[in-house]
Amino acid sequence: MQRSSHATLVKGLAGLAIVFLTLLPSAAYFFAEYTARVERLADDARVQAFVVSKLVSLNPDGWRYAAERIAAAITEVSDAQSYSAVVDLAGQELVSVGTGDAPFRIHRSVAFHDFGVEAGTVVVSSSLQREMRVSALLAGIGALLAYVLLRLLYKQVFNPL
Repeated sequence: MQRSSHATLVKGLAGLAIVFLTLLPSAAYFFAEYTARVERLADDARVQAFVVSKLVSLNPDGWRYAAERIAAAITEVSDAQSYSAVVDLAGQELVSVGTGDAPFRIHRSVAFHDFGVEAGTVVVSSSLQREMRVSALLAGIGALLAYVLLRLLYKQVFNPL
């Protein structure tokens, strides 16, 4: 009885270790890509807010009506895969660049200023859809590998003929 419970415990721990080790690359990939994407978005938002602040300081009274100029300025410094929006303090979107309809989006925002006074925010977002797909593919490959390794382990080590 005692030996059977130890064998079951060892089987369970071995199986758990195999599953963990085969799914770890998927989680590590997603975490690394997510972290890098967040940093890129934050940098992109800071640059775009700086550009919008410069444009606002050159045109203090009419910047709210210069959507084309703001969009052109943002387009020059934005990532092609991201979505950017300039929002005033009332929450009204003045201009947007890119497409914002993809799922699994993350957002970063930075305030822009009109002569030192906050005038609104630049919101930059990007989809994690590609990273989710690759991570799911890696998890599927890891699960298949775990299944094969567990079958071999149980067949060769725990149930030899």
